[in-house]
Amino acid sequence: MTKPELLAPAGGWDCLVAAVQSGADAVYLGGKTLNARRGAANFDAEELVRASDYLHERGKKLYVTVNTLLKECEMGELEDTAEQLYRARPDGVIVQDMGVCGFFRQVLPDLRLHASTQMAISNPQGALYLKQKGFKRAVLAREMLLEEISACADTGIEVEVFCHGALCVAYSGLCLFSGMVGGRSGNRGACAQPCRMEYEAGGSASAKGFLLSPKDLMAAPLLEKLVRAGVSSLKIEGRLKKPEYVAVVTSAYRRLLDGEELSEKLVDELKQVFNRGGFTQGYFEGIKDGEFLSTIRPGHQGVAVGKAERRSILLSRDVDRGDSLAVRNENGEDIPIKLSGKAGERVPNPAKTGGSVYRMQSKALLDAVSERLRRERGCVELSARLLIETGKPALLTLDDGVNRVEVRGEQVLPSPNGGMNAERLESQLKKTGGTPYTLVRTNVEADANAYISMSAVNSLRRQALERIAQERIQAARGNWTKRAYAAAVDARHEPQLSPRIFVQADDTMLLRRLLAEGADEAVYFPSDLRSDALEKVETEGMFLYLPPVMAGKTLDKLNRFAIDRASGLKGVYISNPGQLALDWPGEKRFDFSMNIANNAALAFLGAGECVYTPSIELTSREIRQIEGSRELVVYGRVPLMHLRHCPLNAIRGGGLHRECRACDKARYGKRLSELGFTDRTGARFPFRRLAADEGCVIDLLNSVPLDLLSRAGELPESCAWRLLFSDEDETTAIRLTGAFREAASGRLIQNNFSEKYTTGHYFRITE
Repeated sequence: MTKPELLAPAGGWDCLVAAVQSGADAVYLGGKTLNARRGAANFDAEELVRASDYLHERGKKLYVTVNTLLKECEMGELEDTAEQLYRARPDGVIVQDMGVCGFFRQVLPDLRLHASTQMAISNPQGALYLKQKGFKRAVLAREMLLEEISACADTGIEVEVFCHGALCVAYSGLCLFSGMVGGRSGNRGACAQPCRMEYEAGGSASAKGFLLSPKDLMAAPLLEKLVRAGVSSLKIEGRLKKPEYVAVVTSAYRRLLDGEELSEKLVDELKQVFNRGGFTQGYFEGIKDGEFLSTIRPGHQGVAVGKAERRSILLSRDVDRGDSLAVRNENGEDIPIKLSGKAGERVPNPAKTGGSVYRMQSKALLDAVSERLRRERGCVELSARLLIETGKPALLTLDDGVNRVEVRGEQVLPSPNGGMNAERLESQLKKTGGTPYTLVRTNVEADANAYISMSAVNSLRRQALERIAQERIQAARGNWTKRAYAAAVDARHEPQLSPRIFVQADDTMLLRRLLAEGADEAVYFPSDLRSDALEKVETEGMFLYLPPVMAGKTLDKLNRFAIDRASGLKGVYISNPGQLALDWPGEKRFDFSMNIANNAALAFLGAGECVYTPSIELTSREIRQIEGSRELVVYGRVPLMHLRHCPLNAIRGGGLHRECRACDKARYGKRLSELGFTDRTGARFPFRRLAADEGCVIDLLNSVPLDLLSRAGELPESCAWRLLFSDEDETTAIRLTGAFREAASGRLIQNNFSEKYTTGHYFRITE
């Protein structure tokens, strides 16, 4: 089996060097704009070229992140980004926005496209769609099982998965929590990390803590299985981490990939550099809800090294004076201390309080990293041939297996004291310290009476290494084509006197009642995707909503369900790229989960001929800048997160997620939505369960509904308004439908039905 690429993060230059010197095969990084880690130092135009040369000289690859959503007014910034990429010549660009994909496909046709994990590709249908659209690699959603990853690899696209680091608790690219609640969009690189805050759960699952904060991923025990699954690239998360973190983690996975056994010492190093209450192996073998979260502490926990009483500390591990230590009292407060000692030794307690003692940083580990980073890793192997013939210039040839250079030196003179020592010449040639090169094969041919000074040999070696570096960099740059961008959107327009009213719910009886009360169309949201439940559903005269997160088998099942009802189904709502790999009956409409934020995205997706709902993180002004026939969501509790683990089962210490039947057995009560999370402000975020044979997906809904009734007259022109009903009773749903119908007809309505509500991003001042 082919050994996968080890891909390390670089938030700045020091991290880039740390990654390479610690054994990374490739590095991913971002420019100063348009990347999902705006808080990192990142790389300007000149630094990108420098990084590219540094990596390519050493035989490493460079992937640049352009992985945020772009508004139509920002598409002009891509011209500058394309110029930077053209100069740097990376080995791939990691993208989320389909409009960005279309732009790069046209302007830089030689640039390899990698689909970011922000695209939420979570099944083989998604991988197949990307391959059909010309992507070379898919960075899969972090919630996928090994067998699902293998199925994606079987499509023939390169598969990249995260193997270590921080986990988003929800599917990346579909998380609206930070943007909707705090105005800082995770899709725009400004996530405020609401998942790392405290929440309280009520009901029979009562708990308080960091109930949405996952432990960090550590897939070290599963590397062999990931290789067998066909993974092409193992990715380490951490563009906001320090160089020491990058060095320790990259080195650990390099050693494991090269055959070292996983040891307790290696795991300790990984824990010491950063861990949130230990590690999780993620979803690869099926998520165990009760072992997934770090509910006590959202940040680095450190490594336990002793137990403190009021007067003394009993050490369980050796501690150096330079270690960063803290006594963690019963309130979870860290009290910094300084001391040293050996395991089993009892030492005075400077904190004068009880608790566990944790080492937050290890001086020995940091010193070892620092020492390693001071030396250039000789990662490029060369063959050398030195020819010394009397009366001719000395000739040194270097060969890396692909590139070959020759350098001629000064005239070789006869030696007054006999011939040169071949072993000494060979030893001198091999002094390549401070460079990325190692001479593994040398051949010295010297006349018996020839003489050349050691300084001349040094000069030959230096010149030859400079030449081979230039050749390697130039070979990696290749010949690229750069074209002008010609924007073209063949968009359908449906002029309407007033928007039509669409209603969406998981209850077909409610939908039929709303149609009878004046709604124009009904959209069935299937909250139970199990076979026995789908068989009972009748969708005659309705649209079918396709949930954005489904395992491959579930997606195929829903596709068969739609095809079997083709004669009565009006169409479907597409919410994930993978759904475009399948044929669907009726009209195709694109949901806001497709993150359409610019005209180029419409063109790339082929959505210009369809009705689409623009990204729900756009303002009214930004929506007006996009062409085509659009639909707007005007009411409903917007899903902020899609979770493939059950947070309630996690609180209760439950086992394997897909084997949990707690909801079916009413362990949490009749309605999961009655047991949501409450934040520190008192806002309550309800749950919605999407049942499936492969395990539930849990949607975390907004604490208040989106409600645009009183500002309907300020909305952009659209062909339809959609109301999303989740827990509203029939009476409320009928009243809301009627009120929005009146508003669509031009009647000004002063008050909203909801006591507390949000207008979302529609009227916000942009970032």
